[in-house]
Amino acid sequence: MTSPLTRLAMFAIPAALLTSLTACRAVIAAAPSATSSSPAAGAGTAGVTAGSAGSTVPVAPTGTGSLAIAMSSPVSESGTTGASVTCARTAVLYLASANNALVSGYDHSFTVRIAPYRGPGTYRAALITLTITGPHGGIASATGLLVTPVAVTSSGGTFTIDRTGADGRTLHATVTWTCP
Repeated sequence: MTSPLTRLAMFAIPAALLTSLTACRAVIAAAPSATSSSPAAGAGTAGVTAGSAGSTVPVAPTGTGSLAIAMSSPVSESGTTGASVTCARTAVLYLASANNALVSGYDHSFTVRIAPYRGPGTYRAALITLTITGPHGGIASATGLLVTPVAVTSSGGTFTIDRTGADGRTLHATVTWTCP
């Protein structure tokens, strides 16, 4: 049986390491109205890349996997598409990402980084980046430490994000990916 201090350290140390890799923030931009002629304000994101902060992640070959999105806010859309998905695993780190996957007319990019990684299972802390772009510009972007469960299987994974930005807009989406 582990002590409460040991359990706290098992969560706090990886969370601090993940948080230090990039700034945690959520930026949600409104979807443009159908009558608007100006694009929505672009939503920036702090990128997460393999090899940042001195860590070395062997990057797996990119191939065709799939990406499924179910989003209810700030826009409602869902669908699945074949996507160029990259999945990399080491003894202590899991990294999955896809860029520019077109689902229901919206462009999606995501990165999930889990440390410490111990194989397929459910993880309570992961560093994520999710960006959605519509035909008229940025729809939503969020980067930060996700404390809702992230499920990783031998063939992919899933997470749900429910964040409210500083402007009061909410991003609610479930992302599911399969590795090539």
